[in-house]
Formats: sequence, C-alpha cells, structure tokens
Amino acid sequence: MKYEPITVSIREIESSDNFYKVSDERDSAILEESIKSIGLTNPLILEDTGHSLRIVSGFRRLAALTAMHSTGSLPLDNIPCLKVSGKSFDHALIAVSDNSMSRELTLSEKVRSIKLLDIFSEDAKATATLARSAGIECSPVFAEKLLTLASADESILTATSSGIITMQTALELAAMPEDEADAFSSLFVMLRPGNNKQREILVFTKEIAAREDRTPIEVLHFPEIEKILQSDEQDNNRKTSLLRSFLRRRRYPAIVKKEEEFNLAVKGLGLANGVSVFPPKNFEDNRFSIRLEFSDKLTLNKQIGKLAQAIEDGQADDIFK
Repeated sequence: MKYEPITVSIREIESSDNFYKVSDERDSAILEESIKSIGLTNPLILEDTGHSLRIVSGFRRLAALTAMHSTGSLPLDNIPCLKVSGKSFDHALIAVSDNSMSRELTLSEKVRSIKLLDIFSEDAKATATLARSAGIECSPVFAEKLLTLASADESILTATSSGIITMQTALELAAMPEDEADAFSSLFVMLRPGNNKQREILVFTKEIAAREDRTPIEVLHFPEIEKILQSDEQDNNRKTSLLRSFLRRRRYPAIVKKEEEFNLAVKGLGLANGVSVFPPKNFEDNRFSIRLEFSDKLTLNKQIGKLAQAIEDGQADDIFK
C-alpha cells in the first residue's frame, strides 16, 4: 500500500460517496477557523476508483473546505490530499483507525466502523479482531451488538450514545419495524425512563398489542395514553408512572383489581404505623407477608396489639378473600 501526495479541486472529489464514512456530522465552524489560520495540516485520504476520487478519510475536513469554498474563502484547486493505493480492505482499516486514533468514537461511529469492517470479515470474531487492530476495543459479542444496531435509525443511536436509551432497549428497537422503533424512541427521549422502566413499557405495550390484535403504535395512541403524555400538569417522572400504571392495568386487569381489593381490605384493618402487609406475587399462591418497622419496644407492642386485635375481631379475614 502506497500514499501519493496530490493536489486536487473539490470538484474532483466524489463527496456523495460515503462507503468509508465513519464520522458523525458535526459543526465545521471550528475546523474552518483552524484551516484559515494554519492551513490543512492533515490531508484528505482518497481512493482512485477509476472514474472518481472516493474519500477514505477526511469527511469532516471536506465539509469544512466545502463550506469555506462556498463563501469564497478557499481557492478551488489547491486541496492537499494523499491518494492511497492497495485493497479496499486496507482502506477500510485506514478509515476506521484514522478516526479512532484521534478521539473516542461515539456509538454511531463505532456502529459504522464495525459495519464497514464486517464487509471484509468472515464472522463476528474476525470483525472484532479487525476492530481492535484499528484502535477499537471490541469483543465478538460487542461486534454482534453493533452490527444489530446498524439497522437502527440514527436518532436511536444518538439517544443511546447520550444515555437516554439503554443498549438493551436499542438492540430491541433495532429489530422492530422502523415506525414502531421510532415511536418508542420518541417516547423514551421525551420521558427519559431508566432501563427497567423502558423494558416494562416495551413488554407491556407489545403484549397488549398481541392480546388485543393491535399494533404497538395503536396501543401508544390509546386516548388514555395520549392524555397522560400531553398533560401540562405532570412532570416526566409522573407521566412515566401513570403510563406504566395504565399499561399494567390494561395488561393484567384481574391482578390489578385483586390488588386494589387487597389494599382496601388492609386499610380497613386500622393497623398501627410501621406495619405493612403484602400479598403473594400476582396472587399465585397463599403466602402473605408482614413487615414491622419500629424503633422501641412500646411501638412494637402497639403494632403487635393492633394486628392481634384485627385477627381476633375477624377483620383480617377480608384480605384472604
């Protein structure tokens, strides 16, 4: 593989060919100022395809140069470049390493890198090995996850990079139809729920859709849900709580009804403060539990006394119905 220094005009570069593109779109203003001040110290790396010059590395630099040319601050025919010869496999490694060695790649950039390297690999293990040689810490399992994310919309990758959507959720969204993935992604970006809550919303929505012969999007457009999301009186935490509550009630109406009846019965016992009574999980067996919270013997005696009185009077019978 050889590098040949050349000087070309912007017109000679096929700017729409993104085969080797790894970098995210960024504001080029700072880079433009740098080029104006000290020139282009890092030449573009180009590949001669036989009918055009394809960018291997330097997409952000080209964007800055193009912006400068559009304002008349850059001559047309003096772009310093390096024309690289060799195989596309080698050029892919250059494209990835030139980016990974200069900064920490975003999730989107890692996905594009792995997708590019995978073209020249037999399996995820080989892809991971290539990624490591190009400066990306990557295991075969992580390579497979990134390849799965390659089908996800850019907005999902951006939300995942910023920590709004978890990797687990992003992987599931990547496997969904695009419109459904976009709907859930927009919901999570708006509400910012944590990982477990994202999983719960996804699972309940999909199960409700399957049981009621609807699509997940139709479920998310239920009037009750739209009312929750459009409310100006609730913050996002409260909206998330109300949404989860509605979905759970819709998914398990019998269990929710039983829980409400149980809580009403417990309230009717008139137990002392610090006494909590819990039903069996989903009422699937007959094992109840009680928790006592106290700081002195007097409080404990009071709690036990009221509990014993409720049992003796028969009031506790209602919680077993």
